[in-house]
Amino acid sequence: MAFSTRHQVPGSMTSSTKVLVKEPIVNGTAKSVFIDQPANSVIDGVFVHVVSDIVIDAVEDVTFKLGVDGALGKFVSAFDILDGSDGTNAKTVKGGTVYKASMVSGSDYSAGSNSTDEVVLVTARRELIATITSGAANAVAGSHGDIEIHVVFRHF
Repeated sequence: MAFSTRHQVPGSMTSSTKVLVKEPIVNGTAKSVFIDQPANSVIDGVFVHVVSDIVIDAVEDVTFKLGVDGALGKFVSAFDILDGSDGTNAKTVKGGTVYKASMVSGSDYSAGSNSTDEVVLVTARRELIATITSGAANAVAGSHGDIEIHVVFRHF
């Protein structure tokens, strides 16, 4: 019986980057932070962790997006951290809440790998932009609610 030579080496690995957004609720303003995506990686997942309570003074959406310059919602499009459509009950997000953001269809590696598509496997480091918007709402004094954004990358 003939055997083929087999060499096992570690496969793809994951890493994550965490960015803390201090006092993300600013009336009518988008607050953006930058995250470096490593070369030879894909975005494996995105998590939003509300570190401390967010209480706002108006019924508004607090929305998260992840993208690149010129396409701010390319990977995560309009994910509601707080959904104002619920009326008066939608003015608070408790600290400790963690959301797994849904990726835009076709923007993650599960859509099929094509190394020529910048959305899938990047061969050079690139800068991602995470944006939080809060409509016409202000944070109530003492309840600005810091937010951590965790982006998980799969390296090849």
